[in-house]
Amino acid sequence: MTPGTGSSDAAMTFDFHVADQRWCWSTSLRELLGVRPEDTATTARLFEGVALEDLPGTWTAFREATRREGAFSFTFGLRDGRGHLRRVVLAGQSAGQDGTVVEMSGFVVDITETLRSSEQHAVEASSLHRAAIEQAKGALMLSFGISDEAAFEVLRAESNRHHLEVAVVAQRITARLSDPVFAREDPVRSLLDILKTVALPERVSSPEAAEPPRSTESPAAFPSSEPPEEPAQDQAV
Repeated sequence: MTPGTGSSDAAMTFDFHVADQRWCWSTSLRELLGVRPEDTATTARLFEGVALEDLPGTWTAFREATRREGAFSFTFGLRDGRGHLRRVVLAGQSAGQDGTVVEMSGFVVDITETLRSSEQHAVEASSLHRAAIEQAKGALMLSFGISDEAAFEVLRAESNRHHLEVAVVAQRITARLSDPVFAREDPVRSLLDILKTVALPERVSSPEAAEPPRSTESPAAFPSSEPPEEPAQDQAV
């Protein structure tokens, strides 16, 4: 993938450990942001790319997600590693203990270009496939509060990542929504765990069966209650 394009087949996922202020970004998310593998992932680095007009609202939404348990999602403009302005959705879940958020996990979806691929038309030719896709999109939209287009982009990202048809990804998601293995008190946590197992065709014993080991990052300074310093205004590309 060309750095900063966000077009990698891998999912753009993240984990943020609030207590020790530590981020873990997937390789493709680093590529989108133009952050090298050896560089430390930080909140300040993430917000460097946020479009100026979206910075106050995005910062407020992010701070709220670090303080309140549950699902979160927000849409904003983001300059990628090449300086191009993208439109992205950041969605996930804040998990807590004793009323304090300790970890945030989720994914980033690039919705800059509305999907109109031949693959979409092909899968919509079958009513069975269309039903599965609509059900999977609905689960994503309801859980993370994202748009129809963003939900389809999630399915397409998983499709590209695992070299599967979008319909197959949707069918596996919908099948596992009713699987006791993924039963959780929080449906958002259930859906995040399901997304980790999309590559596995058979029923799995646990979500960890499909999750690769995560690399660790050095703790990064958590920003103050004020937004990071705003970057210089650039022309949109």
